[in-house]
Amino acid sequence: MHDLCSMTTKYTQWRTSELRFRSMTGYNFACFDELLPFFKSAHDDYFQKYELNGKRRKGGRKFVIYQNSPLPTHEDRLAFILFNQK
Repeated sequence: MHDLCSMTTKYTQWRTSELRFRSMTGYNFACFDELLPFFKSAHDDYFQKYELNGKRRKGGRKFVIYQNSPLPTHEDRLAFILFNQK
């Protein structure tokens, strides 16, 4: 199984070569960049309402992606999902 902490570095490495990026995610740069705004919107909408375990968020706590997260950006998260789906 792949180490989550190394995925951020992998995404950055993948992004340096379109051929590598396509082999790892199944998408070229243009398609990935076109999909990203929709993913960001759906991701943020979901996590504003629900916690990671799927329970409804209570108390008005706002969802924030922490800097020390293994997948700290939307790009990292989308690339990770596409990689695992492929």
